[in-house]
Amino acid sequence: MAIGKFTTAVRAAKTIKSMLPDSFFEDMKKYVETQVQSVIGKMNLVSREEYEEQNKQLRQLREKIETLEQSTAKPHEQTGPVSGGGSNSRRIMGQRQENWPMLQTKL
Repeated sequence: MAIGKFTTAVRAAKTIKSMLPDSFFEDMKKYVETQVQSVIGKMNLVSREEYEEQNKQLRQLREKIETLEQSTAKPHEQTGPVSGGGSNSRRIMGQRQENWPMLQTKL
């Protein structure tokens, strides 16, 4: 039964084609190509070359970030964490900073 429907569809297509001018298919092809190019243009796509260049720059930036992260981590590892001694006040000349009101600063 499916073959019969397919055959009928092919016959109908041939009949319609014979009724249309010869230039119809060429004109339709040009119209479809123009519309497809218009849609692709609106999609804001980039060329393969531009994509590769951006990808290369991204890799280079990642490498720089990793290098900077490693270089900032090294001094911290060498000096160790800063110890606060358990108190929020700093000592100045053997006395707590609170005892020197003129020297107190807001950090």
